[in-house]
Amino acid sequence: MKRFLLIPLVLFLLFCQNDYEKVEVTDVIVKSGVSFGFCRGYCKSDIEIVNRGVVFIASSWSDPNYPDIMLNDNISIQEWDSLIESVDMDILLSMEDIIGCPDCYDGGGEWIEIIKANTIKRVTFEYGSTVEPIQNLIEKVKVIRERFYCEVFPDKC
Repeated sequence: MKRFLLIPLVLFLLFCQNDYEKVEVTDVIVKSGVSFGFCRGYCKSDIEIVNRGVVFIASSWSDPNYPDIMLNDNISIQEWDSLIESVDMDILLSMEDIIGCPDCYDGGGEWIEIIKANTIKRVTFEYGSTVEPIQNLIEKVKVIRERFYCEVFPDKC
C-alpha cells in the first residue's frame, strides 16, 4: 500500500513546476547616464541597476522649475542576466577614464560605471559614440535607460 502512495507523490514532484524563477543575487551595480552642458530643463538622466532593481533620475542643472523626477521599477531576470554577462571588468579596467571629448561643443556626454566587489570603474565618452570594447554593455544599458526615459517623457520619444 505504501508503494502505491509513493508513486503518485514521486510523479507529482517530477511534474510539479515552480512558478518562481531563481534570481541570482550578484555583487554588481551598473550605473549610466547622459548629460548636456548648455541646456535648460531636464539635461541629465541617470540610471542605477542593482539586482534587477532600477532607479532612473531625470534632473536639471539646479533649476528649481525642473525638480528631479525619479522612477523605480525592475527589469526582467533575462534582461538582468544578459546585462551582467556583458560586464567584463578586465576590459573596463584597461580603458581610459575619459574617451574623446565628452560634451564638447554641447554634443553631450555619456558615462557608464560598474561597481563590482570593491572595484569601481567609470568610463565617460561622447554622447552616442561607439566605444568598441564595451559597446555591447553600453547598448544594453542604453535600451533600459531609454525605456525609462520614454516612460517619464513620452512626448519626447
